[in-house]
Amino acid sequence: QNLRGKTGGDFDKTFVSEMILHHQGAVSMAEAALKASSRPELLEMAKAIIKAQAEEIAMMQDWQKTWAR
Repeated sequence: QNLRGKTGGDFDKTFVSEMILHHQGAVSMAEAALKASSRPELLEMAKAIIKAQAEEIAMMQDWQKTWAR
């Protein structure tokens, strides 16, 4: 919804902001899985999600800082 009608820099900034929120949601869900699941395959996937999404969140936050200059 928030991306409709946006182009260029406005699109880029909004897209990154929305993706950070999306990734943070994935990390929260993965953390819940680590606490509640006993299935090894889910625990392994949750750890992988946390690692990958945290790295991408940091990358996008760096972009936000760079683009704000």
